[in-house]
Amino acid sequence: MSLLVPIVFVIFAWWFSTGAVLWLSTRTHGSRANRLKGMLALGGLGILGVVISGYPDLFRTGEHATYLGFLSALAVWALVEFTFLTGIVTGPRIRGCPPGVDSSERFRLAYQAMSHHEYALAATLGLIGIITLPGGHATAFATFFLLWLMRLSAKLTLFSGAPKFASDMMPPTIAHLQSYIRSDRIGPVFWLSMVVSNAVFTAAIIVLVSNGLPKDYELSGVMLTTLLGLGVLEHWFMILPVADSALWRWALPGPRKARTNLQEKTKTCAKKHTLLLAQGYNAAGQDRRGAVL
Repeated sequence: MSLLVPIVFVIFAWWFSTGAVLWLSTRTHGSRANRLKGMLALGGLGILGVVISGYPDLFRTGEHATYLGFLSALAVWALVEFTFLTGIVTGPRIRGCPPGVDSSERFRLAYQAMSHHEYALAATLGLIGIITLPGGHATAFATFFLLWLMRLSAKLTLFSGAPKFASDMMPPTIAHLQSYIRSDRIGPVFWLSMVVSNAVFTAAIIVLVSNGLPKDYELSGVMLTTLLGLGVLEHWFMILPVADSALWRWALPGPRKARTNLQEKTKTCAKKHTLLLAQGYNAAGQDRRGAVL
């Protein structure tokens, strides 16, 4: 099996689907209801694709089922992501983080701001698992599960500390969530995520190179390993001084100046929080405002 085709396929699908969801989520003209209807239709097709991909006997080759399962999981993921980025499904709290709170309170408030989205992801993952796991062809489930794991890791990394987060990729509908992000340091969650994910990524490459997977699972293994590598890369983008948003500049709206003004406004609470954390240390080096994750 040629490794180049599935690797390029996954990279392009990741890049294009991310940009497409961003483009649809950040449009200021047109009806959001119409865009939601379109995404619901796409999500419905994705679920149908998940069901069909669970029966590889329907296809001339198992590879077709694998590609369909991967694309179907991406389509369903795009729907859930769209509802989050547009503020349709986020959480009961729709305000920013108040300045001066400690880390445990900030985590509680951040969870309230995103809990409904987390429930939606978990429910969707469960649905895809119910559909695909009994049939034994679980590319769609594995794809969605990996996307969910890497996204959860990214959220915890942002909460813990990510100094180079691309805030210009966050739509105005959820701009208040920036106030829960620490941008004054690289938090410990990033390093923990990198140790675990890089270990898994390296082990997956070793297995693939040594032909340690059954032939029927080779294609899925290559595609999932590539997707994991892209997830690791996204994590590095959050701490390195690189403009990763340039990859999706075509999907972002309006003049850069307008986006910059929005970023400055929505970062105000996060800056106040960081300043108060710094001021909370006394001469003995003890944090009067609580431990920081």
